[in-house]
Amino acid sequence: MKHIFSLFVLTVLSVSMLAENTYVKLTATPDDWVGTYLIVCESENVIFNGAADEDEIDAKGGYAILSDIAISNAIITGDNEIDAATFTIEATDDTDWPWAIKSQSGLYLGHKDTTDNGLSTETSIKKKCRHTLSIDSLGNFVATPRWEESGAYNLQYNKKSEQLRFRYYEPDDKEHIQIYRLQEASSIESLHSSSRIRKVCENGQIYILHDGVRLNLLGTRL
Repeated sequence: MKHIFSLFVLTVLSVSMLAENTYVKLTATPDDWVGTYLIVCESENVIFNGAADEDEIDAKGGYAILSDIAISNAIITGDNEIDAATFTIEATDDTDWPWAIKSQSGLYLGHKDTTDNGLSTETSIKKKCRHTLSIDSLGNFVATPRWEESGAYNLQYNKKSEQLRFRYYEPDDKEHIQIYRLQEASSIESLHSSSRIRKVCENGQIYILHDGVRLNLLGTRL
């Protein structure tokens, strides 16, 4: 009976985890950025809300943030609100500025045409919406937009109570940000359904054995 109960718990946990999207922090610069992401300021526990419209996305006072986000072991579990707050990264035709950041509301992020901090949006990939993207040595997301007068600006979070918004600032001027990539449930499900794996419940710990390698239920190596 004990083994049957363990198998039942394992199955329930597996199914429940597959029902939620999972976002995993990027700690190194990928070769290909195309994908779906959460833009996060871990130090302030907020997410840049990609669902914000043109009037809200650069408004003062927290109109374009989600606060009190639960982050555990560099993972954020999605829900309806979080999943709606994502941004996508797309490739551009500019080899020097190869990436564009697009909100769920259909807005491409770019710098304002001034030598100052700011954020503007477009509905297509204009020159100022093209970026270089990287992860620095501390795990921070560095998004630098193309604009001849402001090459040093990058996306950061302003935590001042009268601001509470993400926009482009001079490096290290505001709070550093991080980026979490969507690990779609379907890709996790394919791992769970593979004939090359078996699920184990041992001393209260549930894990997967895949060709002899121990993985957690999200497919991360233990």
